[in-house]
Amino acid sequence: MSLAEQRILLIARDSAEADIVRAACAETADGACTVEWVRQLAAGIERLKRGAIDGVVLSLFLPDSQGRRHLNAYRRPLHVCRF
Repeated sequence: MSLAEQRILLIARDSAEADIVRAACAETADGACTVEWVRQLAAGIERLKRGAIDGVVLSLFLPDSQGRRHLNAYRRPLHVCRF
């Protein structure tokens, strides 16, 4: 699977964080990966339940969570980056 085929779920509260992740993906050698963005952990968990996500970028400063600890209950083999 090339990087262009990677599906990243971004769970972050503001658009500046989303812009940073999208820009990083756009600068990859393969072009870009797909970034889906949700603003709350609950929405991210619901999205993960539907599958087809290769990695998660998770903000530790969400209004409805205590960071990565809450995501671990739903985690499957994903690449998780914290910021």
